[in-house]
Amino acid sequence: MANPGFLHRIALASRFKTLPLATGSVLVVASDGVGRDLAVDPWRIVACITIAMAFHVVGILTSDLFDHRAGTDKLARLDRNAMPTGSLQLEAGTLTQRTVAWVAVTVLAIAAVLVALLRDADLWIWFGVAVACAWSYAGPPLRLAYVGSGFGELVLAFAYGPLLGVGTARALQIPFTRSAWLASSAAGVLIAMTYASHHFLHWRADREASKRTPVVVFGEDGALIFIAIADVAVFATILICVALEVLPPLSALALLGAPGVAVALRRASEDPVAQRILGLIGAHLAAVVLGVLGLCLGSLLR
Repeated sequence: MANPGFLHRIALASRFKTLPLATGSVLVVASDGVGRDLAVDPWRIVACITIAMAFHVVGILTSDLFDHRAGTDKLARLDRNAMPTGSLQLEAGTLTQRTVAWVAVTVLAIAAVLVALLRDADLWIWFGVAVACAWSYAGPPLRLAYVGSGFGELVLAFAYGPLLGVGTARALQIPFTRSAWLASSAAGVLIAMTYASHHFLHWRADREASKRTPVVVFGEDGALIFIAIADVAVFATILICVALEVLPPLSALALLGAPGVAVALRRASEDPVAQRILGLIGAHLAAVVLGVLGLCLGSLLR
């Protein structure tokens, strides 16, 4: 059996492994524009990638703050069966809430400067909605992760998917096409399911802290079904859209991550121990990479 300390370090690292994957919608929308022979400014792509990563960091830091205040991470540390994925520095007192807040504000300010440099007043509306999504996942008054029924995952899928896609298209000054909408939505759902999977690592502590994740609401078996339905919906939609020529034929490469996700879901359903949940998280991370790569190649080589 793997060393618990080693597994714990992997669980903590998994929170930031999605940092580059947060740019998935940026890449698929930019690829869609390039594939249609539209003029796409490289610096604008870099700006969008940086903004997407900034929002990802802000989302993690604000979630850490609110989970810390709610006592969620403390309960996870006390639960011997749990694998905490929050900020251990906050819990240990080596990192203050004020420091985390200032880092979040600084990163958000960098994103705001980039939005200003893009010189499009309508982007500020998009910026405001994105800030609201990052805040509302765990922050008041909505606290979507604490009200249950998958609302937290829904806002993640929306934020990492079509919201980021629309903002990217606006920033790049290109149309937000139907194929770009489908591709960004697929990336958003897969990223959201990555987060839904990591809740298995400390779901009992989440329940004690009144955090209503899919695992708490539906139970372990029900949450796996919830994730499986979302995954099947994504892969089936891509396949159907390729068959109907809504997406280019090479976009079918985005399905390469499906077998790995299916195997990981089956193993987790047999016995949802930490090693298998980490495997499920890894399978979704791989599915995002392969999905974005396939969708980008499909657009570029159309």
